[in-house]
Amino acid sequence: MYAAIRRYQVDPEFSSEVVQRITEDFVPHIRETQGLMGYYVLEAGEGKFVTVSIYETQAELETANRMAADWIKQFLSSRILSQEKLSRVFLEVEETLQGPFHEGISMLSSVDSQASELLSVEEVCEVLSMGKSWVYRKIRNGDIPSVKLGGAIKVSRTDLDGYLKNNHRYKSLNQE
Repeated sequence: MYAAIRRYQVDPEFSSEVVQRITEDFVPHIRETQGLMGYYVLEAGEGKFVTVSIYETQAELETANRMAADWIKQFLSSRILSQEKLSRVFLEVEETLQGPFHEGISMLSSVDSQASELLSVEEVCEVLSMGKSWVYRKIRNGDIPSVKLGGAIKVSRTDLDGYLKNNHRYKSLNQE
């Protein structure tokens, strides 16, 4: 794995806007690149922010660095051209730090992948140890939220966990 940390400083007045543009405009673009393992934006305050890209290979990382540099140039030029009067522009880009990435502890990958995991009806049946007709009935009446993708019905792991939590029943010692 290889990672790059790109450090920026902008006018603090525009920091949130720049970060928002990155997450709304650049992230969907870079999401499609080959070898992407993670992309993060850290807003550090006072106009400072960093981006972290993690890729499988150094070549893929260097391609992403070029994409990021091109995007920043395009963003700046569109920002400047959209102003009637140019009052001030301030952007400082520090040297990109990049190299082999060695993971220490990461809870994000397991949390993100589990939360975004979509289960088939058959998988929901396995998790709940219930039959298909019961699961379909719970989906149909809205007890278990679902989405229809093409012809398939899917249930997110997060929604299924929420259903289990909301329907958890136990016998208290006082009821015996």
